[in-house]
Amino acid sequence: GSPIQAAAEALTLIVAEHGIAAGDVARLDVLLPPNGARIVDDRSMPDINLQYCMAVILLDGGKLSFDATHTYDRMSDPAVLDMRSRVTLTGSPEFVGMERQRPATVRVTLTDGRLLEQGLQGIPIVEQLDGVEFLAAGIDDPRDGLGRIVDNGVAGRRHAR
Repeated sequence: GSPIQAAAEALTLIVAEHGIAAGDVARLDVLLPPNGARIVDDRSMPDINLQYCMAVILLDGGKLSFDATHTYDRMSDPAVLDMRSRVTLTGSPEFVGMERQRPATVRVTLTDGRLLEQGLQGIPIVEQLDGVEFLAAGIDDPRDGLGRIVDNGVAGRRHAR
């Protein structure tokens, strides 16, 4: 789900900058717009379950793959369940009315007591091709060598209008 995008990007940035892993994390707090938080809170589908996506990012070294977001069996993996139990999602009053921008704040409390925080004001749209918006979060040129738009399998990175 698109409400997850900024939070996933923020956590990816934290992992890249600080080199943390799942075992380093005591608690992970995510703040989203209230309506977006309701959409992605502990859902049964992996690609729209924020807690699952955040857990997988930490367990997979700071990456969220298409396969991971579409693997139902992994949702019951003990390591994923343990990490999911440390993720708290809150619909933040500071983000009321900002659902379209999809902002997020991610706060990671480490087992050594340090607090790491990353906020993003949203995932900007960088280009529109043939009526499809392509988002800045990790997508390269979506056209193949012939100028056709291709689905490169990056979950949640394409948003049709």
